[in-house]
Amino acid sequence: MIECEDSITRLLNKAGPPPPPTPTPFLAREDGSKRDWNISKCVCDESNSVVVNTSSGGVRGQTLNVVNHKINQFLNIPYAEPPVGPLRFSPPQPLQTPKQII
Repeated sequence: MIECEDSITRLLNKAGPPPPPTPTPFLAREDGSKRDWNISKCVCDESNSVVVNTSSGGVRGQTLNVVNHKINQFLNIPYAEPPVGPLRFSPPQPLQTPKQII
């Protein structure tokens, strides 16, 4: 065990000190000032919101502009009932109660 610890210590010493941390960019307001930042525009902005109707109800997503193409992104879509209790080791069961908008 001591030989292993010595080998690890030698290897770490040979690698040298870790690199300095990368600075985090400062969050700025839209007008360029850096006093505070309004995250609600990113989280609550519904101008990019899209709703698609499915057999289980509506699914809300967002439209993204990726490499000059608009794509719709949908996250956290449940495809089955949660596997809890008696469903724990059973095959997935369809959603019983359709949600209005996910």
